[in-house]
Amino acid sequence: MIHLTRLRHAEPFFLNPDLFERVDTNVDTVVHLSNGTEYVVSEPADEIVRRIIEHRARVLALAAIIQAKAMEAEVAAGAGDPVAAAELVAGVR
Repeated sequence: MIHLTRLRHAEPFFLNPDLFERVDTNVDTVVHLSNGTEYVVSEPADEIVRRIIEHRARVLALAAIIQAKAMEAEVAAGAGDPVAAAELVAGVR
């Protein structure tokens, strides 16, 4: 989720960036969601894009950490084969 601020009410709120369809900046910055909802926000489009990139980077980093820990656990549990452990974590086996 990324933190944004409504323009007219100065209310902070969080949005799931996976639902973003586009961000328009004419006079105001308008976030359009895939379900048709629109939010007028105080943040400029460049800042919104930066927050989305940071959010996605955190998600990928956490996924890598979780996968590495799962692989370590499989190896420690006696799998002994890192490739087999990776396949187990990936759901291939």
